[in-house]
This record gives sequence, structure tokens and C-alpha cells, in this order.
Amino acid sequence: MAQTRLVADAIARAVPQCRVEVVVVRTTGDRIVDRPLRSFGDKAVFVREIEDVVRSGAADAGVHSAKDLPIHLGGGLALGAVTEREDPRDAIISRDGRPLADLPSGARVGTSSLRRRGQLLRLRPDLVCVEVRGNVDTRLAKLDAGEYDALVLAVAGLKRLGVAGRATELLAPEIMMPAAGQGALAVEVPAVTTLGHVWRAIDHASERECLETERLMLQHLGADCHTAAGCLCRCEGGELALLGTVCTPDGTDSLSVAMRGPLGSGAALAVAAAQDLLARGAGEILRRSRDQSASA
Repeated sequence: MAQTRLVADAIARAVPQCRVEVVVVRTTGDRIVDRPLRSFGDKAVFVREIEDVVRSGAADAGVHSAKDLPIHLGGGLALGAVTEREDPRDAIISRDGRPLADLPSGARVGTSSLRRRGQLLRLRPDLVCVEVRGNVDTRLAKLDAGEYDALVLAVAGLKRLGVAGRATELLAPEIMMPAAGQGALAVEVPAVTTLGHVWRAIDHASERECLETERLMLQHLGADCHTAAGCLCRCEGGELALLGTVCTPDGTDSLSVAMRGPLGSGAALAVAAAQDLLARGAGEILRRSRDQSASA
């Protein structure tokens, strides 16, 4: 809802004559919070029901966390707009205010993400990663109740909910690579629409290219919700800067890549980065990632 209000506000600023009504959809991912997301099969658990509502015509668009969008959009739908991106980093929120490096050996860290788990254990193999589900407030309440010593959450979500002050440490992408699309909002619309002028008015071209570059890189890698992979593309000084990583969920093996190219070269950059990782053994790391995910 916080994300939808941001999109509604963006429309109100860009197209003030357009009246916005919020249609609330509670998805499978919202309703079932006692199982790891990967047990559902794919990331569409946060998307599918919203897509159905848009296809039916009951809503003109769906608002998603871009990191929840499957690589291939639902039939008859298109990416209408990508709004200005919030901070894409992850944050450590610890119960006693300790940063990641100072957490005691054996500390219980709540995360349901294979990507976060693998990178945490690569840095601190002495930590214990524990599954956690629920919205941000639920997770913070579990932390405060002593169920975990620390959590890893997206900075963007903390900021949008007004609880960024809970963050103990913001993790640089080189330490904790974000998920593709993290911090970005995606507006999914019918492929044929009469509201194209609205979506164009709130679309950020550079943010769209960065998001599409990240998604294309994971597609060419063959990564999915059963693998530990992340990437981040940013516009820096008129260039695209792309970072990416793959790792095993137990943190024992990982590969990273960093590439740059001019604006407009996102697709070529994504393919080159994926090919570089695959040439150095990323395929085997992803295979082991799936095996470890299945046995978790």
C-alpha cells in the first residue's frame, strides 16, 4: 500500500487531471507467511493475483516491487512505468545495535533470501541464518521479542514505511549485492491501453534501462528464486555501471562481475556480464544453489 500511494502521488503530480483510485489485492505471498517463498515455486506469488485483476479490467495498472516481478511478464501485460528508484541497498537491523562485523558468533540472523544467506555466510560463516516471513512490522516485532539477533531487510522498504531509523548498518552492494530491481517500483499495465500518456509521464527512462539491464542479466544467467544471485545497475557520469554476483546459499563459493558501458548499452552489458560469469563457472554455482535450496 505504501508503494501504491507513491505511484498514485507521482501520477497526481505529473497528470493532475487524472483521478486515482486504489484497488486493494491481497496476494498469496501476503496471505501465507509460514513457508519460505521458494517453496511456492516462483516469485509470482506477489504478482499473479494483481495481474489477474489488471487483465480483468478491474484495475488499469498493478504496482509491484520490481524485485518481485518474474523475468517474463504475464500474457497481455507490459511494463508501463518504472518510477524513481529508492535506495537499493540492504540493511542490518540488530537487536543490540551491533553492525554485521560485531555480531557474536552463532548469532541468529533472520532472512528467507538465498541471496542474502549466501552473502552473509560468505562473510560470516559462524552466523546462523533463520527463515523469517511476514511484513516489515511483523519481522521487527519478532526481532524485538528475541526470536532473532538481527534481520536483513531492504533499505527501501524501511524508508517507505518510515522506520529507516531502525537500521543498524547499511550494506554496500560490494558487501551485500541487492536483488535485481530492489528499491524500484514497477507499474504493470495492459499491453494495449488508452492511458499510455499517464505511464509515460511517470516513467524514468534511466531507471527503466537499469532495471531492464538487471533483469536481462539474470535471464541470461538462468537465475531464478531457487538460486542465490543479485545485481545492480546504476547511472554514473553518463555511463551504466553494472555489478553482479552469484553464490551458493552456504556461502562457500561465489563469483562477481563489474562492467561499464554508455547509456543505451544496457542489453549488451547484461549479456556480456552474464557470459563472463558463466565462462568462469557460474552455471555450476547456480546448480549447487538449486540443490541446496531443494534440501533446505
